[in-house]
Amino acid sequence: MEHRRQLIIKAAQAALIVGLGVLIYWPSMHGPFVFDDIYYILRNPAIKYPEKLYTIFWGNVTPLRFIPFLSFALNYHYHRLEVFGFHAVNLTIHLINTILVWWLGTLILHSKAMSEKIERTPDWVPYIGALFFLTHPLCTQAVSYLSQRFTSLVTLFYLLTLCLHACYRQKGRVIFVLGACVSAVAAMFSKQIAITLPAAVLLIDLAFLRPRKRGALTSLVLFSTIALIIPFFHHFAAASILNISQASGSHQGDFLIPGNYLLTQFRVICTYLKLLILPIGQNFLYDFPASRSLWEANTLVNLLALVSLLIFGLRCWKDHRLISFGILWFFLTLSVESSIITIGHVIFEHRAYLPSVGIFMALSFFLAQRIPKKEIFTGLCIVIIMTLSVLTYQRNKVWSDGVLFWSDVVKKSPGLAKAYLNLGVAYADAGNDDQALRSYEKAIGLDNNYAEAYSNRGVIYMKMGNHEKALADFNRAIELNDAYLNAFHNRGTLYAKSRQFKLAMADLNKALTINPSHPESYNERGTVYLLLHRPEEALEDFQQAVLYDPGYVMAYNNRGAVYNELKEYDIAVRDFKLAIRLDPKFAPAHYNLSYAYYKKKELEKAWASLQKAIDLNYDVDAGYVQTLKKAMKK
Repeated sequence: MEHRRQLIIKAAQAALIVGLGVLIYWPSMHGPFVFDDIYYILRNPAIKYPEKLYTIFWGNVTPLRFIPFLSFALNYHYHRLEVFGFHAVNLTIHLINTILVWWLGTLILHSKAMSEKIERTPDWVPYIGALFFLTHPLCTQAVSYLSQRFTSLVTLFYLLTLCLHACYRQKGRVIFVLGACVSAVAAMFSKQIAITLPAAVLLIDLAFLRPRKRGALTSLVLFSTIALIIPFFHHFAAASILNISQASGSHQGDFLIPGNYLLTQFRVICTYLKLLILPIGQNFLYDFPASRSLWEANTLVNLLALVSLLIFGLRCWKDHRLISFGILWFFLTLSVESSIITIGHVIFEHRAYLPSVGIFMALSFFLAQRIPKKEIFTGLCIVIIMTLSVLTYQRNKVWSDGVLFWSDVVKKSPGLAKAYLNLGVAYADAGNDDQALRSYEKAIGLDNNYAEAYSNRGVIYMKMGNHEKALADFNRAIELNDAYLNAFHNRGTLYAKSRQFKLAMADLNKALTINPSHPESYNERGTVYLLLHRPEEALEDFQQAVLYDPGYVMAYNNRGAVYNELKEYDIAVRDFKLAIRLDPKFAPAHYNLSYAYYKKKELEKAWASLQKAIDLNYDVDAGYVQTLKKAMKK
C-alpha cells in the first residue's frame, strides 16, 4: 500500500514538471528559426531527406553532432519546417532533463557518503533542485533556441550516463553499466562538451559512491576510452584546436586568441553566475569586449571571485559534500567552452545549461540544511519557483516573434552590427521592407565593410524597384568579398529582372562555382533559361534545385511550368501537386495546375484549382478565366 502511495506521489510530481514546463515555455512554441537555426535546420539539405544524412560525416558540420541532426531530420520528415514540432521536441528534452536532475539528486541523496544526512535532508529536496532547473530563465536559450538542441541533448545523455552509472555502483547490475556506455556514446555524438564526462563520472564516484581505488580506476578507464571518440573525429589534432584564432562575434574589432579568450572567460563565467542568482537583463547576443590583460581591474576582480568560489568549494568537500560537488561540477562542465579553446562568440547563455545542474542541486540541499523548518523551507522554495516561472514565461515571450526577439537584442547590444542585420532579416520576413532597410542601414553605419548587410539591403532595393541602388549594393558586397555566394546570386537575379541575361548567367554561374549545391541559384538560372526559350536546360536546372533541396516549392512549380511548355501535362500536374503538398497556400502552383488540367481537358479540376488560386488572392489572367468558362459551357 505504501509503495503504491509513493508511486502516485511521484506520478503527481512528474505531472507537475510537465504541466509547469509546458505553461512557462508555451509563449515560445511558435517562435521562428533564428540565427544558426537558418544554417543548421532551415537551409540544411542533410536533414531534408535520409540519403543526405551521411554527408554530416564529411561535410562542414562535425559528425560529433550527428544525433541532434538526426532528430532534426525526423522533425522535418514528420512536419517539414513547421516550428511547433521542433519546439515541442526541444521542450520534451528539457522536461526529460528535469526528471534526470531529480533522479540524479535522489541517487546522490541515498548514496553511501550522504547516508548519514538522510534524516536531515528529506527525499523531496532533489525534486526542488529539479524544479529550479526547470523554471530558471537562464535555461531558456538551450530550449527555445532550436539549434541548441545540441546542448539540451548532450545534457540528456550526460545526466542519463551518470544516473545509470550510479545505479550500477549501488546495485551492481551489468545492465546499468551497459546502458551507461550506450548513453555515453550518444553524448559524444551530440556535442563535444561531452568529453568532460569521464571526469564527471570520477567526480561523482569520489564524492558520493566511496569507491575502492580499483573501482574508480575502472570507471575512469571505461568512460575515457569512450571519450576518445571526440579526439578521433578531430584527427587527434589537439595543437590546431588549442591554437584557433578568429575575429570575435561578440564585439566588433576584437580578434580572439587562446590567451585573451581565457582572460575574457573569467568575466563570462561570473556573468553566468550573476544570471543564475539574478536572471535579469538576459540577452541573446552580448556585446562583450575581449579582455586584453590579466591586470585589467574587471578581469582581475572576476578571476579572484572565481578562485575564491573554487577554494570555497574545495573546503566544503568534507562537511558539505553536495555543495562542493555542485561548485566543482559547474567549473568542470564549463571547462570546454570557457577555457582556451577559442570560439567565435565569447558568451552564450546556453553554455550554462549543463553547468547549472550542479548549482541547482547544491542550492536545494543548502537551503534544506539552513532552513530546517519544513514550512519555511517549502514556502521559500515556492516563492523562488513562482518567481523563476514568471521570469521564464516573460523571457519566452521575447522568443515568440522574430522582430520582437531581435529588437530586444539591439536594445541591449546597440553596438553590434550583426544584431541590426538580423533585425533587418526579421522585418523583411514580416514584409516590412521600410524597417528592414533602416536596420540594414544601421548595420552598415556600424560596420562599413559588412558585405552581408550590403547584399541584404540590395535585395530590399530590388524589391522596391530601385535597381540602380540595388546594383551598387551588390557590387559593394562583391568588392568586399569576391567569394560571397549570395551577392553573386542576388546580382544575377537583378540582371535577370532587367533582362540582361548574359550578365545574369555570368553571375549565377559564378554563384554555382562557389557552391555547386546551391538550389536557389539553379532555380534562378533555370528561370533565365526558360525566358531564353531553352526549356531543356531550364528543366535540368530545376531538377538540380529540387535534388539539393527536396522541399523547394518554387523549383517544383517552375519545373512543372517547363513541363507545361513541353506539353507533358501529366508530369506537370505531378510537380504542381508536389509544390502544393509542401505549401498549400502557394497560389502560383494552384494557378499553373489549373492550366495543366485545362490542357488535359479535365475542366472541373481546372476550375477548382483556379478558384483556389483566386481565394489566395493570386492575380489571375482574366482572358484565361473567360476561356475556361467557355470551355466548361460546351
